[in-house]
Amino acid sequence: MIGIIDYNCGNIASVTNALDHLSMPSEVVSSAEKLKHYDSLILPGVGSFANAMNKLNKRNLSEAIVDSIEGGMKFLGICVGMQVLFEKGYEASEINGLSFFKGSVEKIQDLKTPSVGWYSVVDHDQNHYGKFYFTHSFAANCEEKSSFYYELKGKKIIAGKRYNNVLGVQFHPERSGLVGLNFLRDYLT
Repeated sequence: MIGIIDYNCGNIASVTNALDHLSMPSEVVSSAEKLKHYDSLILPGVGSFANAMNKLNKRNLSEAIVDSIEGGMKFLGICVGMQVLFEKGYEASEINGLSFFKGSVEKIQDLKTPSVGWYSVVDHDQNHYGKFYFTHSFAANCEEKSSFYYELKGKKIIAGKRYNNVLGVQFHPERSGLVGLNFLRDYLT
């Protein structure tokens, strides 16, 4: 069973609909105590890093998420759900994240923001993963090892990062059509 974490910052309905379409059993969960009862967790996100961290902390979900990850549970962070996996975010001011990934989340420089559209995602070995839907003004600033990216006007922008049982993606697989559905199926099974 997949737990979709509800902390009032995510597009829960889109993620739930995508998993229903894939016939993957899921349940919306907002209680820190219940997170450990799932096979995998999804942290969707829309909005700002600071708001997301504030809501995760208020609901005592931050520590429970870290405990689940450290316990080996498969975890997927989407958009802001990926960003909060980093050490710090700099949207309004410096805000501490969950510190699972080394690096920070900063405003995309020298490009029009928000970056909205369908972009081809590749890894550092130039393996292509398909085109996914993005909408964001802030992006991860981290080493490229174990990360993948898209290119916009010659600039590489981190599209996701993976480490062991954790995957964070800046794009919205639940809104990326068939390629997004295949992505969710492949990662969560």
